[in-house]
Amino acid sequence: MLERMDMENEQNKTKEYSFWKKILYVITNARFITSLLTITFIYLISSGLQYWITDYAINVVKVSKESAFSMFIICGAIGPILGVGLSGFIFDKFGGYTGMRTPVLVIIF
Repeated sequence: MLERMDMENEQNKTKEYSFWKKILYVITNARFITSLLTITFIYLISSGLQYWITDYAINVVKVSKESAFSMFIICGAIGPILGVGLSGFIFDKFGGYTGMRTPVLVIIF
């Protein structure tokens, strides 16, 4: 805890830390770990949905494989790009990721 405060201290910006101290700092940062797990779960869910929707389109709706894979490629490419771009724009309008209104926006999403 004391080292964490020491690393965040304004006077120590030029001090060099070992690789393992930097790693320890990152993995004990609750905001980083929470963000990492959130992104991991989002990709897990979205990848699963994309796989099962493609399978559903081919076997149940009887769409051709070419059409189903084309839809998969379009959704798989455009969805994440638009999501990152729009979320960055929206969060910047609300004061960035450390703004006072940002936690409310995160809860809503």
